[in-house]
Amino acid sequence: MLSGKTRTLREWSQKIAYETNALAIRALHILTPYDCVLCGGNSSGGGNLCSICSKDLPLIRQPCQYCGVETAQSADQLLCGPCILKKPVFNRCVAVMSYASPADQLISQFKFNANFAAGLALGEILALGFKSHCDFHGYPDAIIPIPLHQLRLKKRGFNQALEIAKQLSSSTGVPVFNNTLTRIKNTVPQTEIKRAGLRRSNLKKAFTCIDLLSHSNAKNIALVDDVVTTGATLNEAARALFIGGAERVDCFCIARANR
Repeated sequence: MLSGKTRTLREWSQKIAYETNALAIRALHILTPYDCVLCGGNSSGGGNLCSICSKDLPLIRQPCQYCGVETAQSADQLLCGPCILKKPVFNRCVAVMSYASPADQLISQFKFNANFAAGLALGEILALGFKSHCDFHGYPDAIIPIPLHQLRLKKRGFNQALEIAKQLSSSTGVPVFNNTLTRIKNTVPQTEIKRAGLRRSNLKKAFTCIDLLSHSNAKNIALVDDVVTTGATLNEAARALFIGGAERVDCFCIARANR
């Protein structure tokens, strides 16, 4: 385990790492010893998770090709039931993990406790999936994080989706457009709403997008969020991006809730 002084240095370095490029992040990994953010054990690989906890991550093996949710292993088509009935507004969602233990613990630590070591671990996991997908399917013109409303941003102090997007940008060179998509409606958190219809109405006209074509001529967008539950947030954000001139919107998230 790390000493108090070393742990303070590590936590400080994790926070500033989001404002640095990939080379600086690698240097911070070398200069500050790491222990696993889940079990506290030795993380000798230079990351924030030990090899044992890494093996426990609920990686999605057979995702729905549209919404990214884990499908049954015996499924003939890689489509979930809801997507067979109605495809989402966005083109595709790529999720690396199911929203289950211990991924949910990492996300909670990062999102609600400002644990930037957990955030770095999550960003590194998604960056691997993002790069692998883009190497095969092509790279987007821009990465756009799901924005927080200004009131919630002020309360939390940071936008977790933006911090993750910065890591994806550092690993690929794709630029982050942070001011292109704006949340104009201070919605109730989706996790507090159980009925699907109310989730959709809660997010209706929640986002607005500037003219992408006149601003940057970005047509192929990677939309980034930390957790996807029903996909209602991504649908409304993608709708705003399409209105703003996007021709394709692929979504990338750390975790996808199982239906």
